Amino acid sequence: MKLDENEKNNIQTVQKRLLKLLKTIHDCCIENDIQYSLHGGTLLGAVREKGFIPWDDDADISMNRSNYNKLVRLLSDENNKYGLYITHFNQVTQVVSRESADSWIDVFVYDYISGNHILQRIRIALLVFLSVCVKPRGALKIRKAVLKHSLFVRLGYDAVYFLSGLIPYDMRVKARERVAEHFLCGNRTLIHKSNDQLKGIVEVFPKKLMEEYVAIPFEDTALLAMRDYETVLITSYGKNYMEPVRYMDDSVRVHESIREYIRGSK
Repeated sequence: MKLDENEKNNIQTVQKRLLKLLKTIHDCCIENDIQYSLHGGTLLGAVREKGFIPWDDDADISMNRSNYNKLVRLLSDENNKYGLYITHFNQVTQVVSRESADSWIDVFVYDYISGNHILQRIRIALLVFLSVCVKPRGALKIRKAVLKHSLFVRLGYDAVYFLSGLIPYDMRVKARERVAEHFLCGNRTLIHKSNDQLKGIVEVFPKKLMEEYVAIPFEDTALLAMRDYETVLITSYGKNYMEPVRYMDDSVRVHESIREYIRGSK
């Protein structure tokens, strides 16, 4: 599907900022022995396009919990030399540049999960509930305005947010992270993306998925990906993932609404 000229120019501007961010986070991880992988549409673009998918307006990476904790500690220092910091505008952690907060890299965290299907469902249900609890009010308003949820879902969001608002935000975030890292992990042989949307959080893989990495071309540089990236791409996009298809979901409108919100809050 082709982009019109205005859409193409807008996305190319965003992608230039995202490429700079990806190069910076890559250098940060390499210099500090932090393992990461390109993820989602960014991984698909690297494999299929050797760079960004033409209509992609965000960037995704993933890492296991131990590497994620190292990254958070490093970027929590306001004086870190990389000019990056961690934010939680949505339940997915974002890495943002101090130069431009309206472009970000989503960081998906692989945590251990039990092999028992009933325990998996309990863990996932609790994580989904806690994900709503940690959504800042701005993010919740954007999703309600842009996405066409049913009245029941919207009322559910409001009820959870109102009740969770009685608990300090930092405490809610810590509770979610603690559950993601320690609750119903089984014998620690299986992993899943504990901070993903519902479609992704239910995908379970062997832990070895996030233990070996390779460098792959991306635009004018090379970035890292899990060695067995084909397994993830097939799970997410099907066996025909090399055939370009523009998925007409609401993510672009959500992302643009978030950018407008961030610019307006400065």
